[in-house]
Amino acid sequence: MPNFRREPVSLNISLTSSTFTIMAKTIYALLVGINRYQSLSPLYACVNDANNMKTWLEAAAARAGAKLSLLMLTNEQATRSAVTRSFANQLGLAGEGDVALFYFSGHGALEGAHSAFKQTETDNTIETLLCHDFYFVNGFADKELRYLIHKISGKKPHVVIITDTCHSGDSTRHSNNFQVRVKQAFPPPELRQGATYAQRKWNEFLFASEITEAQALAAAGNLNAVLPQGSHIHLAACKADELAVEAGESGLFTEALLQVLAQTAGNITYQNLFTRMNQLLENNPYTTQTPQIYVVESNTKTPVTAVPAVLYERFLGGLVAGEPVEANVTYNAQKGFWQIDKGTLHGLPSIGLDKVAVEVVNDKDKSVFARASLKAVFPDYAQIEFPASASVYSTDTYGAFVREVFTTPLLFATGGDEQGKQILQQYYANNTKSLKKANIAPTPRGNALNVYKITAKNNTFQLTYNNLPVAKEAEGYTTASANAIFGYLKHIARWQYVKNFKNTVAATQLQGSDVRLRLFYQTPAGAQAETEFNEQFTGKAAYAQIPPAGSLTQSPSGSIKISLTNLSATVSYYCALAYLGQLYDIVTDTFTGGVVQIAPKTTVYATVTMPNGKRAEDIPLVQDAYIEQYNYPESHFGLLLLCSLQPFSVDSFAQDALPAPKTGIRNEESAPPTDREPPQTPQKWQAVYYEVKIPNPYFTLQP
Repeated sequence: MPNFRREPVSLNISLTSSTFTIMAKTIYALLVGINRYQSLSPLYACVNDANNMKTWLEAAAARAGAKLSLLMLTNEQATRSAVTRSFANQLGLAGEGDVALFYFSGHGALEGAHSAFKQTETDNTIETLLCHDFYFVNGFADKELRYLIHKISGKKPHVVIITDTCHSGDSTRHSNNFQVRVKQAFPPPELRQGATYAQRKWNEFLFASEITEAQALAAAGNLNAVLPQGSHIHLAACKADELAVEAGESGLFTEALLQVLAQTAGNITYQNLFTRMNQLLENNPYTTQTPQIYVVESNTKTPVTAVPAVLYERFLGGLVAGEPVEANVTYNAQKGFWQIDKGTLHGLPSIGLDKVAVEVVNDKDKSVFARASLKAVFPDYAQIEFPASASVYSTDTYGAFVREVFTTPLLFATGGDEQGKQILQQYYANNTKSLKKANIAPTPRGNALNVYKITAKNNTFQLTYNNLPVAKEAEGYTTASANAIFGYLKHIARWQYVKNFKNTVAATQLQGSDVRLRLFYQTPAGAQAETEFNEQFTGKAAYAQIPPAGSLTQSPSGSIKISLTNLSATVSYYCALAYLGQLYDIVTDTFTGGVVQIAPKTTVYATVTMPNGKRAEDIPLVQDAYIEQYNYPESHFGLLLLCSLQPFSVDSFAQDALPAPKTGIRNEESAPPTDREPPQTPQKWQAVYYEVKIPNPYFTLQP
């Protein structure tokens, strides 16, 4: 397949997910808040933040009838040894179905990376949480947190890490009413290694007695070999190069977290929680920090999978019964209007807006307290308008239900072991409303082609289409595994919507297009051939190099070039080319910036970013390992060409690949989701979908 996919991103500290149950048995929590340090400038809100987290947890557990085992360490109590020991002892009590929650509010810093970590740390630093006695002892390094998470994950709890600290940077800002303070510590001259703290010795790491320096150096570049990861989910206050700040008596990240949790009584998915926190911080004038959400699944080779099931589960395992909020309502201060995070890509129509109702609900009991009307719909958001009588406030965020209709229906059938089928059927019964909103429905035609089939076998769920696997199996007959499989279906539905993306509004259609797409590929003879597209815009390509079948180190490969030519003598066009992969990924930056303006009688070429950071017109073409192993007749990918007379954006079309079916040889993993600006749909535009098929040279016809 063309190598448009982004490289996987390594994440040092993150949140963990594991086998998931709807109601937590016990919540084991370790909360750390540090205002006073032995050797660092003080902070003023961290202990208050930890206390506020404690208050929320106690109230939420009481409402849900869940058990809560909570340990809090503040100031002098929160030494490095006490924090790391309590992490292992307190959170290590959590078992399958329990929640293990670690919350830390305090200073953060960077230190030089040990040689064993430099191949995985591109900036040659590691991140540290600074405990009360820092300076006299080392910080709590991200690698040590990783080590401890793996230690407690053996019993399969649902692990959540929340860190309200800086990772880098320095700034102090003041308002008229209160001071804004940065949670970042910088090294004194005697401990300085550039702008970071000096690298520690190997024997100073928490895990040095179990993992020798020689072992780590021998495995350099393969961190999982010496420090395997445990499944978890992590909410972080900011990016690695941003500042986390506190203002008055609150850390702004923790304040946003608790505001959304209070509004929803915790009845919110991780994905929606993150979306609403991000909006609150974006509108906060005292910070530019961007919250982050990371997922690590221990059964994968990279920290983030394409569709992490935990993102669609409720916070802390679902403390409150009820259906999660389907959409988020926020006020866009820059544009001066209310909006919801649903658009044409989610099934909202671009015409007939008066027939669509937006019901704004009370987050706690889901009762409707306001209704809004759609004013304009864009690919990934919509402008809405409230009546003057609505009691809504621009500083708050809200949940909403919208009647969604996807244009591409997805049918699925179940089969296999009865135990697994019952889990799937129960999951569908419990989530029928949300799945119907995504137009995903069961069919009794279990053996029919063109139907996605979920098969329960050997304690795994496998999703197939036309009897071929489409993604990695979900292990275990559990709710989380069922959720992952249905998450795949939602992911595929969105991909199909983009594939079929057409401008059906006559008033905004371009009358014909002068832009011509051409695709060239290398042949085994070393020549360049051109793909011939038929009337349905389907064509074929081939690989230039074909190694022996079953090779463990090589795959069929070659390269392609894609050109767009503006045949008009007078009109310039703005064009974008979205790549749609066989693992249901969508890449939109085939041109620098996503959209290119093509002058009359001009040709431009799609490009891909190479390892050296430069962009190249020769796009690598490599057959995925699972194509050979599962005897696919061919690989395929799509190219969605969008043209307009005005500038536009397709960034919101992008999505990552599903995790590839297991091969035992090479598994490709996808990068984490990327934050993107909402696009504007152009006034005059059209879309054409091209499909390219590449025969599998090892395909054998089965009797």
